[in-house]
Amino acid sequence: MIKIVAVDLDGTLLDSKKQITTPTKQAINACIEKGIHFAFATGRIANELGNVRQQLPDVRYAITCNGAFVTDLKEKKLLSENTLGMEDVRRIYQLFQDEDMMFELFADGKVLTDAGCMQHPQDYCSKSLYQLVCQTRTGIENFSDYLKKRQRPVGKVNIFFRSAKIRDAAFEKVKTLPFAVTLQEETNLEFNKLGVDKGTGLQMLADYFAVDMREVMAIGDNNNDLAMLQTAGVSVAMENGREAVKKAADFITKSNDQDGVAFALLKFVFEK
Repeated sequence: MIKIVAVDLDGTLLDSKKQITTPTKQAINACIEKGIHFAFATGRIANELGNVRQQLPDVRYAITCNGAFVTDLKEKKLLSENTLGMEDVRRIYQLFQDEDMMFELFADGKVLTDAGCMQHPQDYCSKSLYQLVCQTRTGIENFSDYLKKRQRPVGKVNIFFRSAKIRDAAFEKVKTLPFAVTLQEETNLEFNKLGVDKGTGLQMLADYFAVDMREVMAIGDNNNDLAMLQTAGVSVAMENGREAVKKAADFITKSNDQDGVAFALLKFVFEK
């Protein structure tokens, strides 16, 4: 019996227009009415969830920043956190400070970045993320000085580079360093504290409810979903997902433009 469902957002819950289809909303709300704990599981942070929460206001839990935070959205209560210290953040920044990049801190419930980059974000992020980036980023003047002075830890670091080629070279530079590093979009790298991922966030949520992992279902499509799928008792990959994700899953559902989340929920929750 499924007691917890965790679902990724971009490429999974959201279709190619960044919307949630009516059948998917209906299936999720039916799960919640059935008493299942439903959670968004995303690389996003709180202020990037606005549109999603408007469409699904009854979803109560969120695993954000690739597992760094687990939150009760209704109570605005942090259930767990596993953050990057600023010494590590500065170490990452120094590795790439000579690159033309858009360096972002996912912290304090929002995304902080260099104000100069916000004048032309299209030079860094993909078209699919452009609107989200413009709506949610907070530009910081004298960003490098801010990084030197800031003391509070952050959920994750994201870097947008000018091209996939530059990003790939950057990944080779950091993949042996003591961080959890993932590649999600065409030009980005994401850094979490070593050992932190959506899988650890999902385990925290399961522990909070004292639910056996065999009663947990996870649905995703991208690299940062792999750990979550490997942790959950029932793992589902989207048809539009990366090949590595599909190979890791118990079941491949339909695409995000074909109500794939709804299809999986109907199969594993309501046909049992």
